Amino acid sequence: MRQSRAFDEANTLSRELGFRSVEGRVLGSMAILCKQQGDHNEAETLYEAALAIHREVGNRRSEGIQLGELALLHLEQGRVALAVQGWQEALAVLRETGNRRGEAQALGNLGLLCLNEGQMEDAARFLWAGIALQRQVGNRRSEAVQLGNLGDLYMAVDMRDDARQCLDAALSICRETSFRLGEAAFSGSRGELAARDGEFKEAWVHLSKAEALLRELGNKTELGKLLCRKGRVDLARGDRAATARSLEEAEALARELGTGPRAELSRALDSLRDALRGTGPPGHSSDQPPPG
Repeated sequence: MRQSRAFDEANTLSRELGFRSVEGRVLGSMAILCKQQGDHNEAETLYEAALAIHREVGNRRSEGIQLGELALLHLEQGRVALAVQGWQEALAVLRETGNRRGEAQALGNLGLLCLNEGQMEDAARFLWAGIALQRQVGNRRSEAVQLGNLGDLYMAVDMRDDARQCLDAALSICRETSFRLGEAAFSGSRGELAARDGEFKEAWVHLSKAEALLRELGNKTELGKLLCRKGRVDLARGDRAATARSLEEAEALARELGTGPRAELSRALDSLRDALRGTGPPGHSSDQPPPG
């Protein structure tokens, strides 16, 4: 690729001229490109090389950013302990260097990770702190993401009114800022919340909106996670056949994605498989009509 060759040439020139800071930044950019192309092993190697240079030259601000990028890569590979360690290190450096936007992102990422690991008190603490900082720096989309994740947390502990308030606030910001991926993700959460209240028609409105957006955006990871969420709603309605169809498509998406960005989708798939196995013989479908 032309972009990759340009990075290689820039990196070679920076090294030959002894511009170590520039070399570190170029390596970080090359890592992002490798990650986008699905070469996660090479991305990790480049991130670590960039991090070593930032530390060598004492560029603490870039070190903090690079630690966060590497932590995110670890999480996407399912290496939770390394992700936690990376974000904690990043948080300390970002605070030290006054990078408030980076600090807000690290707090939100730690909150999401704790939520996925069932550490609800820590998750709430990190998310609320992140939301407060996002509001201070004016990062509306990231505020929406963290509000939505907080809504998922409250839904998980059955604090439904709080969950509804957070999710509705997140959706409002997503629509205001034309953040369609966020709108899709939290429409899915809102649909599951409505289903927990027994409001299946309302649930289907939210879920259908989310599915249409994700198919249009072509985001296969989020679509797979949504299909698992949709499958849980169908299971609550008693329609195991529809659940099985959603599971089958989500599994196909996971195979297509390969081993890179699958960690969160794998958890959703495992959860839906466990739920489906525990509800009776395959092939049963409820007499209840589909939501109108």
